[in-house]
Formats: sequence, structure tokens, C-alpha cells
Amino acid sequence: PHINPLKIYPDGLDLYIEEPQAEMFLRIEGFQVEIKEINKSWDQVIFLKNFKLDKKNVYNLDGLHHNTFYHVRAKSRNKAGLSDASNIIYLHTTGLNAYPRLGLSSRASRPVSITVIRTCPAILLTLIWLLSMCTTQQL
Repeated sequence: PHINPLKIYPDGLDLYIEEPQAEMFLRIEGFQVEIKEINKSWDQVIFLKNFKLDKKNVYNLDGLHHNTFYHVRAKSRNKAGLSDASNIIYLHTTGLNAYPRLGLSSRASRPVSITVIRTCPAILLTLIWLLSMCTTQQL
């Protein structure tokens, strides 16, 4: 599968999962999403959730910590088992005042910027530093 974040919240995200086209004989039944902290290995996953196939291909994940960095990937599931892992998203959950979920109150006058980077960690750290510098100067 191929994954893309649609919306990022302080405690999770809405994830779009594109079904793999290579599945010829067995229908995709759902997806397994794995999330880990960026300094951990994939055998130390902190979040694993199985989803049934959704017509809109949008899956909500919650229970994460605000302003935290994660790696996210997904695997498709059919009668034969799980596929190879998807692309990996480098996810930074937002601060508590950004894009609140329905039912939560927020005093934010504008949402803070969201950063999802699909690149190496050195570039990620540089961009995070630049983003923090820009955010600090805008306030």
C-alpha cells in the first residue's frame, strides 16, 4: 500500500491508504498500521491497529502524544496474510492548540503548520530547526 496523511491532530492523524494494485487473486480485506517513535526500531512498535477496508480509504488513528515525532507505515491484509510494508511517513504530531478534534475546545486563532517529511533524518532535523525558527519569529 501507499500512505499519505490527510489531517494531523495533537493525538493522532487521519491517514489515507491507497490499495496496492499488485494484488491479483486475493481481495484486500483491510490494513494494519504500525507507529513507532523515530529513535526505536520496528520491533518496538508502540501502536498497532488493524482496520477493515473502508470505501473512502481514510483511517483515523488516535492515542498518540502531542508534539512528538513518529514513523508510520501500513501493511495490507488478505486471506494469505500481511503484505510488505508501505512507504514510511515521518510524522510530527501538532501542538495542543492545532486542529482540535470535534468536541475539544481550543483558543487557537490559527492552526500551526504541519510537517510531514519523507526523507532522511538529517534533513528532517534541519527542517524542524528551520520551522521552529520561523514559528518563533512569527509569534
